[in-house]
Amino acid sequence: MSKDKIIILIVIILVIVAGIVAFNLLQKGKNAPAEPLSSEQSSGGNEQEVVQPFGFSAKVLSIDAKNSFLIVRPENTEDEVKLIVKEGTILERIINPKEMPEHGGVFTAAQEKVNISDFKNDDLIYLTTETDFSGKTEIDDIKTIRIIP
Repeated sequence: MSKDKIIILIVIILVIVAGIVAFNLLQKGKNAPAEPLSSEQSSGGNEQEVVQPFGFSAKVLSIDAKNSFLIVRPENTEDEVKLIVKEGTILERIINPKEMPEHGGVFTAAQEKVNISDFKNDDLIYLTTETDFSGKTEIDDIKTIRIIP
Protein backbone atom coordinates (compact mmCIF):
# COMPACT_ATOMS: atom_id res chain seq x y z
CA MET A 1 0.00 0.00 0.00
CA SER A 2 1.15 3.44 -0.71
CA LYS A 3 1.69 6.02 1.98
CA ASP A 4 -1.32 8.10 0.73
CA LYS A 5 -3.70 5.11 0.94
CA ILE A 6 -2.60 4.34 4.52
CA ILE A 7 -3.21 7.98 5.60
CA ILE A 8 -6.64 7.98 3.94
CA LEU A 9 -7.52 4.67 5.66
CA ILE A 10 -6.43 6.03 9.07
CA VAL A 11 -8.46 9.23 8.54
CA ILE A 12 -11.57 7.18 7.58
CA ILE A 13 -11.16 4.97 10.68
CA LEU A 14 -10.78 8.06 12.92
CA VAL A 15 -13.91 9.66 11.40
CA ILE A 16 -15.91 6.45 11.98
CA VAL A 17 -14.72 6.15 15.61
CA ALA A 18 -15.49 9.85 16.24
CA GLY A 19 -18.98 9.37 14.77
CA ILE A 20 -19.65 6.37 17.02
CA VAL A 21 -18.48 8.26 20.11
CA ALA A 22 -20.58 11.32 19.20
CA PHE A 23 -23.65 9.14 18.57
CA ASN A 24 -23.27 7.43 21.98
CA LEU A 25 -22.90 10.76 23.75
CA LEU A 26 -26.06 12.09 22.08
CA GLN A 27 -28.00 8.94 23.08
CA LYS A 28 -26.88 9.27 26.71
CA GLY A 29 -28.07 12.87 26.71
CA LYS A 30 -31.52 11.81 25.48
CA ASN A 31 -31.86 9.03 28.08
CA ALA A 32 -30.54 11.03 31.02
CA PRO A 33 -33.18 12.15 33.52
CA ALA A 34 -34.19 15.75 33.14
CA GLU A 35 -32.70 18.03 35.74
CA PRO A 36 -35.24 20.00 37.75
CA LEU A 37 -35.71 23.55 36.70
CA SER A 38 -34.24 26.20 38.91
CA SER A 39 -36.74 28.54 40.50
CA GLU A 40 -35.83 31.17 37.91
CA GLN A 41 -36.43 28.79 35.00
CA SER A 42 -39.70 27.38 36.33
CA SER A 43 -41.30 30.69 37.20
CA GLY A 44 -40.03 32.76 34.32
CA GLY A 45 -37.69 34.81 36.52
CA ASN A 46 -39.90 35.00 39.61
CA GLU A 47 -38.16 33.26 42.47
CA GLN A 48 -40.18 30.52 44.17
CA GLU A 49 -39.21 28.79 47.36
CA VAL A 50 -39.14 25.01 47.38
CA VAL A 51 -41.27 23.75 50.27
CA GLN A 52 -39.59 21.14 52.47
CA PRO A 53 -41.98 19.25 54.74
CA PHE A 54 -40.96 18.49 58.31
CA GLY A 55 -42.64 16.22 60.82
CA PHE A 56 -42.24 14.53 64.16
CA SER A 57 -44.04 12.27 66.62
CA ALA A 58 -44.94 13.48 70.07
CA LYS A 59 -46.99 12.79 73.19
CA VAL A 60 -49.74 15.22 74.20
CA LEU A 61 -49.10 16.72 77.63
CA SER A 62 -51.99 19.19 77.78
CA ILE A 63 -54.78 20.63 75.64
CA ASP A 64 -56.20 24.14 75.63
CA ALA A 65 -59.20 23.84 73.30
CA LYS A 66 -60.41 27.35 74.14
CA ASN A 67 -57.16 28.96 72.93
CA SER A 68 -56.49 26.29 70.25
CA PHE A 69 -53.14 24.91 71.27
CA LEU A 70 -51.53 21.70 72.49
CA ILE A 71 -48.44 21.24 74.62
CA VAL A 72 -46.52 18.17 73.45
CA ARG A 73 -43.26 16.36 74.16
CA PRO A 74 -41.48 15.24 70.97
CA GLU A 75 -40.34 11.61 71.02
CA ASN A 76 -36.97 10.90 72.66
CA THR A 77 -36.67 14.36 74.23
CA GLU A 78 -37.57 16.09 77.47
CA ASP A 79 -38.51 19.30 75.61
CA GLU A 80 -42.00 20.76 75.52
CA VAL A 81 -43.38 22.36 72.37
CA LYS A 82 -46.51 24.49 72.03
CA LEU A 83 -48.51 23.63 68.89
CA ILE A 84 -50.83 26.44 67.83
CA VAL A 85 -53.78 25.05 65.87
CA LYS A 86 -55.07 27.45 63.23
CA GLU A 87 -58.11 27.30 60.97
CA GLY A 88 -56.29 25.53 58.10
CA THR A 89 -54.73 22.82 60.28
CA ILE A 90 -56.04 19.32 59.49
CA LEU A 91 -56.87 17.33 62.63
CA GLU A 92 -57.36 13.59 62.17
CA ARG A 93 -57.42 10.30 64.03
CA ILE A 94 -55.86 7.23 62.41
CA ILE A 95 -57.96 4.10 62.93
CA ASN A 96 -56.44 0.68 62.36
CA PRO A 97 -58.77 -1.90 60.78
CA LYS A 98 -60.46 -4.33 63.17
CA GLU A 99 -59.18 -7.31 61.21
CA MET A 100 -55.76 -7.53 59.66
CA PRO A 101 -55.60 -9.01 56.13
CA GLU A 102 -54.60 -12.66 55.92
CA HIS A 103 -51.36 -13.88 54.39
CA GLY A 104 -49.51 -10.57 54.49
CA GLY A 105 -52.09 -8.57 52.59
CA VAL A 106 -52.08 -4.80 52.46
CA PHE A 107 -54.39 -2.61 54.47
CA THR A 108 -55.01 1.09 54.68
CA ALA A 109 -55.82 2.68 58.00
CA ALA A 110 -58.95 4.82 58.07
CA GLN A 111 -58.82 8.48 58.99
CA GLU A 112 -61.52 10.50 60.67
CA LYS A 113 -61.69 14.25 61.18
CA VAL A 114 -61.54 15.38 64.80
CA ASN A 115 -61.62 18.63 66.75
CA ILE A 116 -59.01 19.90 69.17
CA SER A 117 -61.35 18.95 72.01
CA ASP A 118 -61.04 15.28 70.92
CA PHE A 119 -57.35 15.20 71.89
CA LYS A 120 -56.50 13.69 75.29
CA ASN A 121 -53.44 13.73 77.51
CA ASP A 122 -50.97 10.99 76.58
CA ASP A 123 -52.30 10.71 72.98
CA LEU A 124 -49.54 9.92 70.52
CA ILE A 125 -49.57 12.29 67.56
CA TYR A 126 -47.68 12.88 64.34
CA LEU A 127 -47.56 16.37 62.88
CA THR A 128 -46.32 17.92 59.67
CA THR A 129 -45.22 21.49 59.05
CA GLU A 130 -43.28 23.44 56.43
CA THR A 131 -41.07 25.16 59.00
CA ASP A 132 -37.89 23.65 60.40
CA PHE A 133 -38.84 23.17 64.04
CA SER A 134 -35.32 22.44 65.32
CA GLY A 135 -34.82 24.24 68.61
CA LYS A 136 -38.26 25.88 68.58
CA THR A 137 -40.59 25.87 71.56
CA GLU A 138 -43.64 27.04 69.59
CA ILE A 139 -44.91 26.08 66.14
CA ASP A 140 -47.79 27.93 64.51
CA ASP A 141 -47.86 26.80 60.86
CA ILE A 142 -48.87 23.17 61.32
CA LYS A 143 -50.38 21.46 58.27
CA THR A 144 -51.63 18.23 59.91
CA ILE A 145 -51.89 16.70 63.36
CA ARG A 146 -52.84 13.03 63.43
CA ILE A 147 -53.65 11.01 66.53
CA ILE A 148 -51.94 7.67 65.96
CA PRO A 149 -52.97 4.35 67.53
